[in-house]
Amino acid sequence: MKSIKDLLVWYNNLDVKPFVQAIKAQRELFKKFGLDMFCDGVSLPGLSEKVMYQTGFKSLQKQPRDAANSFVFPEKRYLGYITQDKRAGREFGLSMGHLNRLLEKQKYLCGLCYCKLTPETASADRVNNQRGHVDGNILMSCINCNVARKDMSLKAFRYQKLLDFNSDRLVYSIDEEEKDIYQKMKDNIAGGPSIIFNRFAKRNETTIRGGKTCKKIIG
Repeated sequence: MKSIKDLLVWYNNLDVKPFVQAIKAQRELFKKFGLDMFCDGVSLPGLSEKVMYQTGFKSLQKQPRDAANSFVFPEKRYLGYITQDKRAGREFGLSMGHLNRLLEKQKYLCGLCYCKLTPETASADRVNNQRGHVDGNILMSCINCNVARKDMSLKAFRYQKLLDFNSDRLVYSIDEEEKDIYQKMKDNIAGGPSIIFNRFAKRNETTIRGGKTCKKIIG
């Protein structure tokens, strides 16, 4: 070598060039999963996690949708909606006939989690909570879903209930079958991945790497 330039070229060919080639190859690998490593996650753990969840969330099983027993919507609950909208200063334009037609159309199933409705659990969920109980703004649902959904969109809430239904088979589930291996990994893993199992750390109290006291918390 006769100059700094020669040194830089030598270094570039032995270090930078192979690194760039590896990055390009890695980027092509994750493109097969529909991921761009420069947009969806730079780190390998982040990208691998996305692949893991893509794999786990494929072919989700839908909830059973067999028709439930027919019934008439409770009049007391219907009258309660009138009082509710009056107190809130909202428009009310709902008929008992419309509620019963909706129940029949939905096969007496909750329109969100698809559980079987009964006179005790059926409710008229307002699609747009800014509006009152009016025809065209009502979805028949169970009381639990009505309360839990709040302002979440119907699509998002239905997807959440679908995930709940599939929770036993999703990759993030830790049940009786996996608890032993999970505990073994938690007790022995060290370094960055240990954060997955120990999300809370306190200076001079939390122990890491076989009982060593954590002296500094960063991030």
